[in-house]
Amino acid sequence: MKILFFAIDYRPLLGGIATYTEELALSLSKDDEIVVLAPWMKNAHLYDNKNPFKTVRVINIWALREFMFIIYLFYYIVFRGYKKILSQVWFPCGLITYFLSFFIRFDYYCAAFGSDYLDDITTHKRRIKYRLFPLKIRTFNASKKVLAISNYSADRLVEMGVKKENIEIITPGADIKKFIPGNPSEQFITKYNLKNKRVILTVARLDLHKGHDLVIKVLPRVLEKFLDVYYYIVGEGPERTYLENLVSERNLKERVIFVGYVSEEEMIEFYQTCEIFVMPSREIRADLVEGFGITLVEAAACEKVAIGGRSGGVINAVFDGTSGILIDPQSEEELFLVLDKFLSDKEMRKQFGIQARKWVEKERTWEVSASKIKEVMLSKPKKN
Repeated sequence: MKILFFAIDYRPLLGGIATYTEELALSLSKDDEIVVLAPWMKNAHLYDNKNPFKTVRVINIWALREFMFIIYLFYYIVFRGYKKILSQVWFPCGLITYFLSFFIRFDYYCAAFGSDYLDDITTHKRRIKYRLFPLKIRTFNASKKVLAISNYSADRLVEMGVKKENIEIITPGADIKKFIPGNPSEQFITKYNLKNKRVILTVARLDLHKGHDLVIKVLPRVLEKFLDVYYYIVGEGPERTYLENLVSERNLKERVIFVGYVSEEEMIEFYQTCEIFVMPSREIRADLVEGFGITLVEAAACEKVAIGGRSGGVINAVFDGTSGILIDPQSEEELFLVLDKFLSDKEMRKQFGIQARKWVEKERTWEVSASKIKEVMLSKPKKN
């Protein structure tokens, strides 16, 4: 089967949506012919050259970019026989395929994450998308299937007017060959000054809804009982100054370490280093909510217990009571009690970690996700 992934957020950009596209393309390319259509950006060739599938890049200038997308889509559909198009997000990818479907025959599928379609008016781009609401619903409903990444994403789509029968829930996953249990290298331990430290870890963009601030607020209580605990934050984002000020106010500069961006190899070593992974995400507004939470699954693949916020799509990323624990993301008390429980009981952490890895291997790999997408693409519509 020939599948074209039409993406706007793609490598070398970081984040869950870019990861979703690349990992699914990699999994599907083992048996199918895959092409990724994406914008050009600096150092793109470093990613494109290492992948077993073809990546087509277009000039990344607004309007001209969209025009080139249309040209390449037409070429690959009409002349190369790519009749299955997976649009990464509804705008602009899904919208372009929706209009193109009036002129040539092909099947398009539209992925749905969360902030990509739960629009507000906080930025100029989002105001444009907000006003295109009727077209958004038509784009989703005219697609062969909408691929929602969580129950939360699916429920929000239905509330907006997307036909329930047109939605398939296909969760993201983790690469269980890369994200594995193990011990970090001595070089890594030395570089990040991790020797004899017990690490609580968050790997996430520094956005308000991710819940870094809740962990920081709880940390002084944790340190009263556990003197060797440190909180490492991997990632960057707009809330760094706010979080740094919060750390200063609570005299935690020596205990909260902002690492910034790291390579995938080092990110895996951070997972392996930590005792507990925590991301107590909460819903703040339409564009500030966790659609899923891939890093929660990656931590689980490394046999680490994960604490997640009971909000958004996190319920699909944490198997509550098995791979980790879901908490009220507004409750400092609840987070403290769970951290206390796991920091106090090594055997419990170990047992949760083993269960987490087994769950990921069975339910949350990219191969499982790719297999479900293929099943959807190969299925024939039911006759009324």
